[in-house]
Amino acid sequence: MTTMNSVSGAVGNTCGNCKHNNGNGELFCAGCGQTLVEPCAMCSKQVSLTQKFCGSCGTDLAALLNQRIAKHGETMTQAVQAAKAFDFDQSISLLGRIADLNDYRFAKDANDARKAIEKIEQLKAKTNNQFDQHAQQAAAAFDRGDHAMVVKLLSEVPSQLLSPDSQRFLSRSKNHLGQLVDVDAELRKAVSAKQWIMAGGYLDQLNELAPGHPAYSKLAADLSQKLIANANAKLAKSKYADALQCVSAIPAICQNEESARLREKIDNVHWLADQFPNEPYALPLLGRMCVRFNKESPDDETAKVTLKRLSGAVRSRPSELRLAYADWDGSRQSWVGGKVGILAYPQSLSFGDTSLDRNALARHSIAFGLALQGLGIARVEGDFLPPKKGLMSAIRSRKKTKSCWGIDVGASGIRGAHLELNPEGTVQVIALYTAEFPEPTCRVGSQTKSSVIRDAIVKMAGEIAPGETPVWISMPTTETVNRFVRLPPVDKKQANKLLDVEVRERIPLPLDELGIVRWMADDVIEQIKGRPAFVSAARRTAIESRIDLFQSAGLTVSGLQSAAIALVNFSAHEFATHWKVDPESEAAESEHSEAFAIVDSGAETLTVAVIARDEFWFSSIENAGENFTSLLARSIKRTNSDAEQLKRDPAKIESPSSAWTPLENRMGEIRARLEQTMTEANKFMNELDVIGVWCVGGSAFTFGWIRRVLLKE
Repeated sequence: MTTMNSVSGAVGNTCGNCKHNNGNGELFCAGCGQTLVEPCAMCSKQVSLTQKFCGSCGTDLAALLNQRIAKHGETMTQAVQAAKAFDFDQSISLLGRIADLNDYRFAKDANDARKAIEKIEQLKAKTNNQFDQHAQQAAAAFDRGDHAMVVKLLSEVPSQLLSPDSQRFLSRSKNHLGQLVDVDAELRKAVSAKQWIMAGGYLDQLNELAPGHPAYSKLAADLSQKLIANANAKLAKSKYADALQCVSAIPAICQNEESARLREKIDNVHWLADQFPNEPYALPLLGRMCVRFNKESPDDETAKVTLKRLSGAVRSRPSELRLAYADWDGSRQSWVGGKVGILAYPQSLSFGDTSLDRNALARHSIAFGLALQGLGIARVEGDFLPPKKGLMSAIRSRKKTKSCWGIDVGASGIRGAHLELNPEGTVQVIALYTAEFPEPTCRVGSQTKSSVIRDAIVKMAGEIAPGETPVWISMPTTETVNRFVRLPPVDKKQANKLLDVEVRERIPLPLDELGIVRWMADDVIEQIKGRPAFVSAARRTAIESRIDLFQSAGLTVSGLQSAAIALVNFSAHEFATHWKVDPESEAAESEHSEAFAIVDSGAETLTVAVIARDEFWFSSIENAGENFTSLLARSIKRTNSDAEQLKRDPAKIESPSSAWTPLENRMGEIRARLEQTMTEANKFMNELDVIGVWCVGGSAFTFGWIRRVLLKE
């Protein structure tokens, strides 16, 4: 290293590097270009590089020089330590500060630093090459799932030399091995405690963490046999939930056709066993399911008792006159309000001695509503049939009829009802007509076109032969726009003007293109509630198309009403006696707030109507019976026609537990939609108390629909 002894003889302005004598005031040597002066570290005055002391402040320049030389030695020591720690970049950076010095006094230090940098660069290249091979091997090991090898290879690589990918591989592999150790410990505890179901779950985890591990594979095979034996034992004792837990715990690598058959058997019997406690009605299909339940589990005493009880209940009388079936074990209480029922026998109509299918009556509700309006019995009196001009219009308005046909053409078929008004004021059911289309018009890819519908109407016209009897027909609710409003508590004349304003402002179509049905309550309910009113609009093109469809079949149309309004008219007539109370009774004030909810779920739409004494409300959603048909068809890989029948008779499905899952999920979705719909109804008809829910559509007979969509529990 350079010392002060090498420059102690320099005097005057002689260059300490080449000994050339330079003139006074020169800053650089004329012989070698070396700097001749530098500022004093203490006073900043210029001093010669060969001076021992500062002439201005007396600082010992030789001592300061030796300190700088010693500092270089410390820096080189730090560089060596950094290189040993594989921090090559830091080492080279430290040495670079010395190697770049061009002061002759530090020439040896700079030379030593440059040699050291060269050696460290070589070491860096060699080391990186070695550890790059480790990183490549570790990446390959990670890809094939050999996490132990990843940890072994990368643990040898200094952390500062790990690339981001290598750091990620190392971290994940360590976590993986840690999980393996933890789950293995839990498995040992479960096996020791003979907790076989838990052990099955741990083995699944271990076989994912360490695929093909011989010890885990052997243990999984042994455990599977034990779980299958336990599942069969539980099944024999009719402990279906326990049996299902056992078979579900079989490790995935050991599941085979045998375990799949056992799982399906247990799934089905467990599903069947769960269907009976909560159903509200003793439906015939519930009896058929119980027969299937007994075949699947012949030693189950509960199944035998349930079948015996159901056999009697199916033949029992319903608890109410309107109901189709006797009560069963499940609660009938609905989240909508009151109890749920299938409206099989309307009490506002007289059926005489006519023998009718009680399952079909509920599906004629719209036809009943149409015929009732034709008889002049309707809450909503207006209809969509374009008025005739002149004398014929006056004749129609004055003409009273005692007999009328109501024809409802829906997505799945035709429902007709011939009603007659007796002299004593009762309404007699003279005849009913039912015809199903080959497939619903709303089915995807349906070939049921207008020509097929027209042919069906022609056939119906020939069979019912209405003659001079007026015929009222339905129009799909989806073809209408409906608005419910509350008008201020003003007189009826002023209220009509306000309703005109509502029509103009709330229906965004030119009025001359529309047919409009209006309704307004006769009286103001309360000053704060005002007068409820309703407007329904349909395009004239849709109205004319509907009328043409029937007239082309040879029928004269006397009235045209939307299906939802027809449902309202029927429901208001059916429950009218509920609100006929003595005005002097204590109940008179509160009765008007009681309401009934009518749920009509057909093939294409679900309509819910809320009927009170002085007002009503309805809404439709397009999520109904055909959705269940298509879901079931896909689930069981059968045709839609087969699924249409099987959705009302799941006992005939090979594996009802798995087949019914999509339907149950869809029922849950419909329930959620219906809850939103009822929230809207409650906003409009505030303070109403729904005291009963009645189902009138075909979807009500889809197994589980009432329970999952409408029941409170």
